[in-house]
Amino acid sequence: MSNTWLSVLISFFTSLIVSSITFVFGLRAGKNQVDRLKLKDIYKELYNHFDELLSRLDVFNPKQWCDFPEDRKKSMYITTMRKLKEEGSLLELPDDFSQELENLELKYLRFSHNFFKILMNHKIFIIELLKKYSIYLKETKNSVTSIDKNRKNSYFEESFGSILNESKVDKICSRLNNNNELGICLILKDWDNIFRFYIYSNSLNNLSVSDFILELSSSFLKLLDVKKILEERKDIIELINKMLLVLKKRAIDPHPFWITIKMTMLDIFKGK
Repeated sequence: MSNTWLSVLISFFTSLIVSSITFVFGLRAGKNQVDRLKLKDIYKELYNHFDELLSRLDVFNPKQWCDFPEDRKKSMYITTMRKLKEEGSLLELPDDFSQELENLELKYLRFSHNFFKILMNHKIFIIELLKKYSIYLKETKNSVTSIDKNRKNSYFEESFGSILNESKVDKICSRLNNNNELGICLILKDWDNIFRFYIYSNSLNNLSVSDFILELSSSFLKLLDVKKILEERKDIIELINKMLLVLKKRAIDPHPFWITIKMTMLDIFKGK
């Protein structure tokens, strides 16, 4: 075969390949434009979901399985990722990215389970200690009681997990020190009950409420299992912050150029 014919064939096949890629790229770009609004809504929902998970971590009250709607027929809680999967919305996302989102949510909920499990391991000690220095109320999650309404403005509420956050403890103590008459209600939850401990200075034997909170916090932060779970919390926060940056960008532009290229190549090899 002469060099001329070889050049013609090479040119022909090169043009054919380029044309095919351009054609498939055009189809993919068109599909992306049609899906754009739908994808923006999905990414916004995902952003709001993980932002809420992060905000719950910030106050040391991570979201639990039981905070999601329960499907009694399936005996399972329907998390945001499960809901999107059942709706088919996750099929709109790249497979590896949707799997990354599912793994992160699962990692968070496992952490949350372990976090509250540690608190429950110390529950008896916590309850017996705080009962000595507080007005103590126990209520089920389905039937809520309340302290005397006359005292409603004399205290503020914090989750028990807040005492594991040194910066939060500083803010709590500052608020208490600014008003010596002010008390605090520490709330501890288990799987079925809510425990409320209303702490005022007149029940602390010459110890201020802020000093009591400082000592309580210090004693728990020295526990090895608490130290370990707090390190895990830092890792989860870092992972969620990174994911939020990605989700924010995707909510603005659901189809970055490199993803369009990637999906185009997959379409070609799948024969679409």
